[in-house]
Amino acid sequence: MVDDIIDQIVSLSGLMADETAALRRHGPFPAQQEIAAAKMLLASGLDAALSRMGGTASAWIQGLDEADGARLTAALEALSVAGNENAAMLRRHIELSNELMAAITNEVRRVSGSRSATYTAAGRLSQTDIPTPISINSGI
Repeated sequence: MVDDIIDQIVSLSGLMADETAALRRHGPFPAQQEIAAAKMLLASGLDAALSRMGGTASAWIQGLDEADGARLTAALEALSVAGNENAAMLRRHIELSNELMAAITNEVRRVSGSRSATYTAAGRLSQTDIPTPISINSGI
């Protein structure tokens, strides 16, 4: 059972490293949804295997021989490194997507002149931005 857990940890680490490498490259990344689904499947399988082993109880960990303990420790360290790198890269891609959408929205507002100005009863000028509909062509 420990071998299965270590295999799942190694697989998840490798998948995260592959995704991080693909995100570092420029251009489209069509397999991103499949990788995300595979990561969720591996993570849920790992969670289930750990639950079967006793959850957070460390009795099974203390019962490991030295070789299995070293393999498990190395696998968990690799998972931590891969997970942190993957999270940072995904966070940056989300930030870039948000920045890009904000830039597109601002440019559409500028070009379309969707700003409205009205005088209030007190004689002040009140300006509001009218929401501009934006459509993304995901086939590009």
